[in-house]
Amino acid sequence: VPTFTVTVSPDSVVDVAEYAVTVALGEDAVNANYTIQNGNLTYSVTKAGNEWLSEFAVDGNVFGSAAQITLPTAKFGSVQIAYYTDAEHHAPYEGGFTQTSPVGIYYYVVTVEGTDNYDGLETEGSFEIAKAEVTVTGITAPDGTYDGAAYDGNIEITYSAFAEEISAVEWQFRLADAEDGAWTPGLPTAAGEYVISVADYTAANVTVTNTADFTATLSIAKAVVTYNATLASDAKVFFGETLTAEEMKALITPDQALAEAGFT
Repeated sequence: VPTFTVTVSPDSVVDVAEYAVTVALGEDAVNANYTIQNGNLTYSVTKAGNEWLSEFAVDGNVFGSAAQITLPTAKFGSVQIAYYTDAEHHAPYEGGFTQTSPVGIYYYVVTVEGTDNYDGLETEGSFEIAKAEVTVTGITAPDGTYDGAAYDGNIEITYSAFAEEISAVEWQFRLADAEDGAWTPGLPTAAGEYVISVADYTAANVTVTNTADFTATLSIAKAVVTYNATLASDAKVFFGETLTAEEMKALITPDQALAEAGFT
């Protein structure tokens, strides 16, 4: 049996096209008793179908944890993804996903652009970044002194999880000796001994709970008032005279600070 050679033109079979194939006898068959019929052939490379080899996946999609996105892979082509904040894909989201990405539903479209050699692909879906469930783990409140306003000391709070955007803490308080008493919203104003705690509440990106009932004791001391006053220079009281409280009061003038505070 004689040998033969096969030549393909062009010599690189890659893209979709028709290629010329030439079959020729080998040198050992030259001038021998052999000849080739139909030695010129054609070879066709047809367009390939495409398919997804893996699926879109997201992990850590809770506020405070940067969502980890795993793109699907395709049999052919480069995978591209676009994110949106609406189901109709009219509002692109290009901010990336970090610890502080807003809570909500995000929509995505994953595509592979088709070419002459393979088909394109497209898939879409959505995922949610959920609110962080934050639990209070400790409260520390320094004591204060009555000043006529609600207590505004530097209260320190610790949480069980990421709490960067917890700024509008809602407080509640009750008297220290009223362990079973009802909580009053806000912080105390009057002097006394109190217990304070964080009230459960929901913010834009977090839900804060105080399930362990962490509290802090707080003492608001009474304000010390020093009464500085001046006795009228012409005030004279003679032996045997009796002055009423109102008459005595009329002879005394409080200093400016006391006057501004409302003492008369």
